[in-house]
Amino acid sequence: MAAAVASIFRDKGYRARRNHCRLKYLIEDIGERETERLIEEITGPLPHGGRTVVKTWNRGNFYGIHKQKQPGLYYAGLSVTGGVLPAPDFRKIIELSAKYGNGQLRTTNTHHLII
Repeated sequence: MAAAVASIFRDKGYRARRNHCRLKYLIEDIGERETERLIEEITGPLPHGGRTVVKTWNRGNFYGIHKQKQPGLYYAGLSVTGGVLPAPDFRKIIELSAKYGNGQLRTTNTHHLII
């Protein structure tokens, strides 16, 4: 199974942009069914069963204003291009966090910020 997935990624994976060179993007673009078909083309039929435990995924994008679990609270997701933020911009974000939030900043797995 692992060899089949590696072969599919090797043959069909993205190489043009380093930040897009991930299996998850390939599966998202071609779909789960096509991915399964390609794997079974290599491995033959696979056993099916069990229950699905996969939740929807937002690709790590938290841009904009979103409700939090706590009633009446919101968070703001900010894009940080390439994970690089000049000091003057960072200082301004700190000011905004103190004014509109609780002064805390969090980072995402994609190097963006959440207030």
